Amino acid sequence: MLVSAQVPSTSSYRRMNDDSVWLPIYPPPENPSFPKPDLPSPPREPFWKSLSSHPAYSLSTHIIPAAFLRSTPEIDLPCPPHSCEGKKTRQNSIREGVDRLWELRRKENDRRLQLGAPIKFERRLWLCLNRYVRKDVNSKNRRHKGLTLFCAHANGFNKETWEPMIYHLLSSPAGNDIEEIWVWESIQHGDSGLLNAGRLSSLFHWFDGTRDLLNFLIYFLPTTITATLPVHLPRVPPEESTRRLQRGLSRRTLIAVGHSLGGSLISRACLSYPQFFSALALVDPVIIPLSEPILWKVLDGMATGAFGRRTSWPSRESAYTSLAISPFFKPWHPDVLRLYVEGGLYPTSPSPSPCSCFSGSPVEYKLKLDAITEATVFTDTITGCADIWDRFHEIDENIEIKWIMPGDYDGLVNRKSTKERVNLRPANSSHVTIPGCGHLIAQEKPKELAEEIANFVTKYAEKKAKL
Repeated sequence: MLVSAQVPSTSSYRRMNDDSVWLPIYPPPENPSFPKPDLPSPPREPFWKSLSSHPAYSLSTHIIPAAFLRSTPEIDLPCPPHSCEGKKTRQNSIREGVDRLWELRRKENDRRLQLGAPIKFERRLWLCLNRYVRKDVNSKNRRHKGLTLFCAHANGFNKETWEPMIYHLLSSPAGNDIEEIWVWESIQHGDSGLLNAGRLSSLFHWFDGTRDLLNFLIYFLPTTITATLPVHLPRVPPEESTRRLQRGLSRRTLIAVGHSLGGSLISRACLSYPQFFSALALVDPVIIPLSEPILWKVLDGMATGAFGRRTSWPSRESAYTSLAISPFFKPWHPDVLRLYVEGGLYPTSPSPSPCSCFSGSPVEYKLKLDAITEATVFTDTITGCADIWDRFHEIDENIEIKWIMPGDYDGLVNRKSTKERVNLRPANSSHVTIPGCGHLIAQEKPKELAEEIANFVTKYAEKKAKL
């Protein structure tokens, strides 16, 4: 069980999780001695390409630098439990590893408070994004400016798992008004995690995730929507980024959709830079006060589950079969699970181990998201979830917010917390529930989620020009 002495104090977090630890946002300087990486996974078509009827959108994947300044130092990751260990030994190894993550967070928190000033660490990291764009975006027959959506995922899930929701959204009448969708992937997740392998830490301040998101919007989101883009998105001209910081995006209407972790990050981004956003769709976001009695138990359970999870399989087919019958993945929509396996695993040489189930096999398929860095995001949840809870009421009331919450289950924490969350800023806000699912709405009910987002975004489309 979680040792209370390892938990950072509530009062210390209230003193450190505010704008005093908010670092400047900018990408690393261009340097030819640091070559730009190739995409770690081959290009792919959207899964709907094989369907008889599908939306006319193209998919491409792009790379940008993450924000150059990081809030936390590089600290080696704890060792994962060994596959040869017996059940009891393995449980002890997992417990020790998660306790180590809590202890690292507590020590980092104490160190920051003692110094009394923001600390910055320069680090070159990369982010991958998927882009879905209308195939007729350059057509002169388009009579009105459409919408740009930005999607931010929950902890543990690769960017491709949004695709079933996107399919249903683009297939709906609302799809006529959507020009482009960007799907962001955090530094540990999916292809971003492969690009940053060996450079990730046992600490991940959630403010850094928010700043990575804003780094894209300020410096790399193209000024206009075009049919094609290079893999490495170029930085926009300095005068354009300056103008954006002052007035936002003049040629786009941007709506952000965030699930769980992603919902917390886009809310914090909107609090600090409201000029970029027209509206937010928050899917059971991790916005929770530190005073929530069961918060620590929930986070410790999630971190423990992540730390000890299975991470490799002999094939993608065996991975899908195994996951489909597990209690955690069984409620998922089959299309989402297939894309979790397709986009979240990569082939690699088997790890040498006397008890490996891959003996004699030339390849194994591993999760792109390292299990320990996933656990780190859970134990570092406390660096962001309460800050935005305390300040959510400050979000500009001109920005409409739609909360999309679980209908039949407690969701992330409990129903009482859900009711409080959706009323943190009552003005220009609404909330709905989706029956038959828990916290993982995007994974379990992609069609129903798409319907709620479709109902929300159409009002932001620019009216068609009069004939």
